[in-house]
Amino acid sequence: MSDPARLSNSSLTSSLNYGPESGPTSLKNQLIEHFLTGVPSSTPNPPSTPPSPSNLFLTSGISHSLSLLTSLLKPTKVYLESPTYFLASKIFTDSSATLHPLPMSSQSGYTYSNPSRLTLINWCITHKVYCIVDEVYHNLRSDLSIKRFREISDSSYVISLNSFTKIFSPGLRCGWVEGSDNVIKGLENLGYIRSQGGVNPFVCEVLGEAVRGGEVGRNVEFLREEYGRRGEKVLELLRKCEKVRVRNGWGGGYFIWVEVLGAKEDFVEELENKWKLVVMDGKDCGQYGEGVFVRVCVACLEEEELVEGVERFVKAVEEM
Repeated sequence: MSDPARLSNSSLTSSLNYGPESGPTSLKNQLIEHFLTGVPSSTPNPPSTPPSPSNLFLTSGISHSLSLLTSLLKPTKVYLESPTYFLASKIFTDSSATLHPLPMSSQSGYTYSNPSRLTLINWCITHKVYCIVDEVYHNLRSDLSIKRFREISDSSYVISLNSFTKIFSPGLRCGWVEGSDNVIKGLENLGYIRSQGGVNPFVCEVLGEAVRGGEVGRNVEFLREEYGRRGEKVLELLRKCEKVRVRNGWGGGYFIWVEVLGAKEDFVEELENKWKLVVMDGKDCGQYGEGVFVRVCVACLEEEELVEGVERFVKAVEEM
């Protein structure tokens, strides 16, 4: 923060004690005001009614949220998008759940439209299946008319997860679950939460002031513009190669999903050994079906290094 003195001694002292199980209301209120009030009124979709603090549970991030929900819901079967976040699977298998990958449109780089989200939600409600949505990149999206799943439905079967990891700092270890009263109360009553109290009360207090003071919001706007510019540059370079296919334009977030036409199964290994390039193999993301896909990140390297890496990637593809 630009001025740490904005934090009062009383609030800091209080945050050094055990906190409420679902986290301090101060940060919840700031999240609701600045990030959970619905899509901007200038878009075709009017803003939804924001959640109440009782619909939020503060955690240490998305992975922690998934682990808590697994403890609460005790699933025996988990249906995952394919491709998916490559480290999520083990969180579920650690609790002995069986994984079922589903081929999804994310393989083409698209995000769900609001009507498609509603269709999925209605199916989950009809079949009594929990729809748990990792929305960690939602605030970095390009199309601001796209709603959070909980904006579309407040059903107890719809649970949205988010975090400060991608929009402010991963080291602060703070995220949140947005769900129905029953889900939040269930999390509050988990044994280890009852034992220790809320997660990261001191960090939550600092973040609440950072949100209120505008630091987080300004950083989100900066990242949205910065990653958008990088993403468009990377797409421009990739599309110069006829052996590379990217099925959609830049939509926000960190990654571009790329198909390498005619590549052999060991293409990613060859990239690392011969060209000193590291990309995420699509199969490590639970890729469904045939073909060689890679995940290119626009957020990890400085822009100059990123451009150099993509240029070398294109050259490697052309020479394979």
